[in-house]
Amino acid sequence: MQIKHIQKFDPDLIKSLFAKAGECDVTLNQRFFDNNNNILLISFYDSEPTGFLYAYIIEGLKANRSKIFLYSIDVFEKFQKQGVGTQLIKELKKIAKKRLCHEVFVMTNKNNTAAMKLYKKTGGKIEKDDDVLFVYSQ
Repeated sequence: MQIKHIQKFDPDLIKSLFAKAGECDVTLNQRFFDNNNNILLISFYDSEPTGFLYAYIIEGLKANRSKIFLYSIDVFEKFQKQGVGTQLIKELKKIAKKRLCHEVFVMTNKNNTAAMKLYKKTGGKIEKDDDVLFVYSQ
């Protein structure tokens, strides 16, 4: 398995990733690749994509310490339970260390058992059991 940090816009590749993840009607944002704080990692077996994640480096206002927000991770069905998600997160953690980020964080639902298992397996900790996510649509 190989993990690649994709830094150039490749619409065919990216559309194929989302299609394999079950999202066929996706509008891509080329500007994602204009910002060095945006991260796209893709895992490959030979030349076949097996999963991907995207994340954002967020600068802190109170401290001179950045964080990485793991926004989304998908492992394609054929490759699930083979360590793909674990390897993607390990690579993201390496980037965090290299970029001097003091933490990586991710949100999920408790009923998403696969995600909960992956995040715990890769060293993630639940900080507060009563956290709530509010979303403001525009």
